[in-house]
Amino acid sequence: MATTIAVSGGKGGVGKTTISVNLATWMARAGTKTLLVDADLGMANSHILCGLKAEKTVENFVRNSEPLEDLIYTLPWGLDLLAGGTGSTDVLNVDQIKRGNIIRSLKQVSTHYDALVVDVAAGASDSSLEFCAACEKLIIVIMGEPTSFMDAYSLIKSAHLDYELDNFGIVVNQSASRQQAEALFEKFKSITGKFISVNQEFLGYVPASEKIRKSIVSRSPIMITRQATLEETCFSTLAKNTENLDKNEYQGLTIY
Repeated sequence: MATTIAVSGGKGGVGKTTISVNLATWMARAGTKTLLVDADLGMANSHILCGLKAEKTVENFVRNSEPLEDLIYTLPWGLDLLAGGTGSTDVLNVDQIKRGNIIRSLKQVSTHYDALVVDVAAGASDSSLEFCAACEKLIIVIMGEPTSFMDAYSLIKSAHLDYELDNFGIVVNQSASRQQAEALFEKFKSITGKFISVNQEFLGYVPASEKIRKSIVSRSPIMITRQATLEETCFSTLAKNTENLDKNEYQGLTIY
């Protein structure tokens, strides 16, 4: 059974999709058979960052009941991708029953992989929380700004109170240094710890990087090729720390 990893954030714009794409790419490049699932239903971007024009997406499953395994793309660098919908109200407003169908089908698909990285929509909507709870491991992306802290706290609180999730991996994006990222994490942990008792682990950081910005513009994940760079070190650390992150109580994609 594949290890399932959800990547989310309290608000849009914190870089969760960039991190999801590059984490999954690093894992695939390292020999882990990996599927990247874009569960940001209706507002998907993962395929764009991978330079893919996705003509088949999860929308085909929702509308026409096409098997998920028939909708998966294999990218040139060995990563498999299930693209989300883009702007369709059918997918954006998908109800709980259909979300449950997606999760059940992903459970079957996951048997063919070592790992699933699930790019979850930002925020604490029912859809976001259900995908977070359906995965064994949960990564929350934050940035060093008050709105990011506040919204990430709301997400963690909802996940804990509504789904009894206790283990959260925290990644600081666009940090000037590891020291700055660790300080931001400790500040965030101190603030949230005053109100909820959960396990928060610092998984690492992603630098404020011109190379990453250029890779986004060029629609080519920076982790496609191994390079002796800070970015490589950061994603390598993130992948290894995620592997050691404690799992939540829900076992894989099994909540339905």
